[in-house]
Amino acid sequence: MSNQISLSRRSILKIGAAAGAVALSSPYLALSRARATGAITVRTLGGAYEEAARKVYFEPFTAATGIEVQAVPANFSKLLAMHRSGTAEIDVIDIGEPGVIQLRDEGALEKIEYDAWEGLDLSKVDKEAVGEFGVGHTYYSTVLAYNSDAIAPENAPKNWQDFWNVADFRGPRMLADIASGDLDLEQALIADGVPLDQLYPLDVERGLAAIARIRSSIRKFWDTGALSAQMLADQEAVMGSIWNTRAQAAIDGGAPLKIVWDGGALRMQCWAIAQGTKNLEAAQKFVAFVMAGDRQAALAELIPNGPTNKLAFDLLPAERAKILPNNPEIVSRCFVQSAQWWSDNRAQVASEWSKWLLVNR
Repeated sequence: MSNQISLSRRSILKIGAAAGAVALSSPYLALSRARATGAITVRTLGGAYEEAARKVYFEPFTAATGIEVQAVPANFSKLLAMHRSGTAEIDVIDIGEPGVIQLRDEGALEKIEYDAWEGLDLSKVDKEAVGEFGVGHTYYSTVLAYNSDAIAPENAPKNWQDFWNVADFRGPRMLADIASGDLDLEQALIADGVPLDQLYPLDVERGLAAIARIRSSIRKFWDTGALSAQMLADQEAVMGSIWNTRAQAAIDGGAPLKIVWDGGALRMQCWAIAQGTKNLEAAQKFVAFVMAGDRQAALAELIPNGPTNKLAFDLLPAERAKILPNNPEIVSRCFVQSAQWWSDNRAQVASEWSKWLLVNR
């Protein structure tokens, strides 16, 4: 079992491949055969994602075990503060892969007790998602999207090179601010000619220089997923980077947006357990329950995140599966974002970004 979660394009391609028909049932921990009671707190992401998680994770888990689930908001700073003060107010943490790495290095996480899982074939979960202190549950991607009411198909950008070509592809743009989690440095480097398989380690200076070249066309650097979707829907920006989940939600709601998968940044969301939790058994039980293929498929029906349990694809309609970011046809056109690089370098990038903004307002 690796100490950290690590993605590769090859392993993700395997996840999206068709799996044989298998009868699925949500797993349980062998820690206790008796129906449990009590409650756990889960750090969630809010919004539509939290509503979906409540329907497909929290309520079924409570029905099966008797353990209540309370969803609570908490930013990364609060998670660190709780660990350093020795007050584990949150039991289970829903967090991106870089956050798992940072919390692990702080000693803030319990090990995932895979050996105690029942009813789930761990070999069916992407092996790169199975980490000692966290387990990846879904994939999402930062993609290029555009407003098709503002841009005709024949004039639409097909990749990041087109996005950076402000002479031939006109209109206000948007990119991510560091406050969103990270910058669109990879996208800038792709547009500048760096091959997808040679992005890391990122050349921060070169990436910022590339962004500077189109600064006058960037209407805003977005800091929340909601803002990015609203800007595209309102044509405040007619093209830009956005999480596929936010773009698809806007599309499902009637917004005239189109997703461009070429050069997409594939990322992983994970479950982790807070070190020192007083509800360790229940927390372990919850993580096992929600990693089942049927649970992940149920979430993917509501939120377009790609399951890490390949058995989930057997339960998804083909039309839904084809828009998920770890669909093999999509993965082949994307790159896997290096969570380790961002974990190691985010503070330095944030410092450089602050300096850059002073010069490039």
